This record gives sequence, structure tokens and C-alpha cells, in this order.
Amino acid sequence: MIKKSKIIVGLIALLALTACVNFPLTVDSSSYPKPREQIELERIGKLTGDDGIIVSMGSNKRQSKSGKNMMPVNSYLWRAGLDTIYFMPIEKIDPFAGVIMTGWYSTPGNTHERFKLNIFILSGELRSDSLKVSAFRQLQQGKRWGQEEESRTIANAFEEKILMRARSIKVGEQE
Repeated sequence: MIKKSKIIVGLIALLALTACVNFPLTVDSSSYPKPREQIELERIGKLTGDDGIIVSMGSNKRQSKSGKNMMPVNSYLWRAGLDTIYFMPIEKIDPFAGVIMTGWYSTPGNTHERFKLNIFILSGELRSDSLKVSAFRQLQQGKRWGQEEESRTIANAFEEKILMRARSIKVGEQE
């Protein structure tokens, strides 16, 4: 008799639990097949906000549901910056903040001088004021490296190279 009452109580508890669960009886066929962006978003997941953090290294034409660019920095400038400094050691890279920092680099023919670059991509637009490059130069004095002032000449040369490369990447994608 005790076994029957335990079974009945167990069945009632099971029925009560299944009544609380909301099972979908129909499948919304309008959401299938899912667009590529939705599949990518589900695969990556959301880290912050409604749209999460999504990196799009392609064209800036891709936009999130909210109408904002998915990457806060210009992808052409980002790619051009990396292409331009490919020969230098990279110390820090942050695509979400638009920061590329190199290590010290000496040219093969001039080993008593070295420089490093900090590249900042400041916006999502392909404009010259969206890019800032800082160049630091040191000269070897005996066994020590002496810090020189920031080299605006080197910085300007790299800014021009990055901008030219970004424009060529954009033109190449549009063809």
C-alpha cells in the first residue's frame, strides 16, 4: 500500500512539473533558413549589448541590425595598417580599439638607429583624420639607446602609405 501511494505521489509530481514546462507546439518556418549574419552571431555569441562584439574585416557596407558598423574602426585602414608594417615586430594589437603598436625595428643597413610605431584608427570612416601614427626614434650612443623626439617625418610617411594602401584595398574590392 505504501508503494502504491509513493508511485501515485511521484506521478502527480511528474504531471505537475510537465504542466509547468512550455513546449512549443509549432515551429515558426519564417525564421528558416537563417541568414548568414544570424548564423555567425549565434556562433560567436553576444559579449556586450544587443549586437555583441562582431568583427568584420571585409567591407564597411556590412551593418548590424541597429544600423551601426559592426567594427568601430575602419576595416580598410585596419588592414592597410597591418599590411604596411608587416616587416616590424608587433607588440600590441587591438582591433576593437583600433590600436597597433610595434616593437623596436632597425633597418638592416642602419643598425645604430631604431624606431617603433603606434598606429591609432580613430573612426569607422576612410578619411585621413581617422588615422594617427606616432613614430619614436632612438639612436645608439655607445652601448645605450638614446631617446630622440617623436619623429613626425617618419609618422607622416607611414600615414601616407597606410592611406594609399587602404584606398587600393577599397578600389580592389569594388571591382
